[in-house]
Amino acid sequence: MNKGLPIILLVLLSGCVSKSDVPAYEINNEKFIASTENKEKQFSYIVSVKPTGAVDLTLTKNMSRSAYKKLLLTESFSDSGALKLELEDKAANMLEKELKKRRYCPKSHSIDDVVWREYSVKLSGHCL
Repeated sequence: MNKGLPIILLVLLSGCVSKSDVPAYEINNEKFIASTENKEKQFSYIVSVKPTGAVDLTLTKNMSRSAYKKLLLTESFSDSGALKLELEDKAANMLEKELKKRRYCPKSHSIDDVVWREYSVKLSGHCL
């Protein structure tokens, strides 16, 4: 019995540790738009992700218990506030790099507005 216990523990722990390597979302487009209004430099930065496909759940389909559990634990981008906040943070970091690369706001900048669409986020702001 003692010889089988490590194997059982290893199987149980590997089931808990294994995580899908598939990213929750994939960025497919980014766009920087610059404008000047009343001598104030303004910008918009849009980051879009690829839409995730709908899951086909038919009652006649034979699905293993582990596959069903994995399906239930998979987060959909359009339904996940956490993934959207993660993308918003990533978009803000990407905006920082884009502004430095373009040397658009040499001193600093402020993000004034964040607008969400189904699969994109738009950050708008101005230079300080």
